[in-house]
Amino acid sequence: MSLRCHVCARPGLRPLAGSRKLRRITSDCKPWSQGYDLLTCPGCGLLQTRIDSVWLRDIEKIYRTYAIYPQTKGNHEQKVVVRAGISPQSRSGVIANDLSKRKFFGSALNILEVGAGAGFLLKEIRKKAPEAQLFAVEKSPACIRAIRRSGAVAGFFQELDQVKEKMDRILLVHTLEHIPFPCGFLETLRLKMAKDGKLFIQVPNTPSNSFLLAVADHCSHFHPESLINCLAWAGWQPEKVWLSMGGKEISGIFRAGKTLLRRSRGRGWGIEILQHLGRVEKTFRNLSGPVHVFGSSLGGTWLAAGHHSKIKDFLDEDSARVGSKFMRIPVRHPNQADRDIPLFSTVRFTTSNGLKKKLRSFIILKTK
Repeated sequence: MSLRCHVCARPGLRPLAGSRKLRRITSDCKPWSQGYDLLTCPGCGLLQTRIDSVWLRDIEKIYRTYAIYPQTKGNHEQKVVVRAGISPQSRSGVIANDLSKRKFFGSALNILEVGAGAGFLLKEIRKKAPEAQLFAVEKSPACIRAIRRSGAVAGFFQELDQVKEKMDRILLVHTLEHIPFPCGFLETLRLKMAKDGKLFIQVPNTPSNSFLLAVADHCSHFHPESLINCLAWAGWQPEKVWLSMGGKEISGIFRAGKTLLRRSRGRGWGIEILQHLGRVEKTFRNLSGPVHVFGSSLGGTWLAAGHHSKIKDFLDEDSARVGSKFMRIPVRHPNQADRDIPLFSTVRFTTSNGLKKKLRSFIILKTK
């Protein structure tokens, strides 16, 4: 059992009261029955899951049956809205375009993605860096089969230790939050990096989406400062860190530093998110009739796991999801939905996604 922070090793982790009772889901959008303690580090500010034998055993179970975008027809990649007025685009395409504009790929010869999933991002990188050799590290059996079918990579590994080549660029997209004791892992990445190499990391921005707190296989729940602190403890210095995907993701480009930094600017957080989820739960518990739920990802999974009979349908703008069923509940485009039935959005209304305008004809159900 880990009684110290799994980044800075500081003792005195502070538990979030009631976190073990929180209903859980997996990052591939499945209900999960086991509960875990959430702890906050007073030193580096990281909100983390208590790492013990039960959690380690459970994540192995989760990854053995991990599914790639189970909501979509044909398991196509999730689409995202970058800004209002623009049609949803593939997540990997958005990431690759952003990195290309930032000249991340440059003249890189060897590019490695760790936690490559089904290889969606590697396919997009191939378009931006056609001369580069692409490599992948991935454990999930289903993902391994998909990567092999894609033919996008020059080398494939199931473990990071198997990588022998020096890499000019390494990418970790929605991977670091899954890794126990991430500093050791990040230090190993430094050994795989060529001189003047760059590391790109993207993780969920937990404060932007309350439902992220319920993900069972996330052992780190980052905000921007705690991500920078984590990288600093492992000897990585930020070149640029920014919020992307409408603030839902934290993205950063890092270079290996000469010395390990020791930043300790911790702040307690997470209890407000936990309390918000409690209010959402109470709101749904008191519903007397059916409701539309906008969003068929983590939030939709969490709500359906506890209130399946009260959800008439999921509303989604992703054409790869519309017309299918998720958790036995129909997925429809908002244009196909009954306006007389109230709607609850699992996605925050922001200027960038324009949801307030798109859904203005619905009766919006607010959390009480």
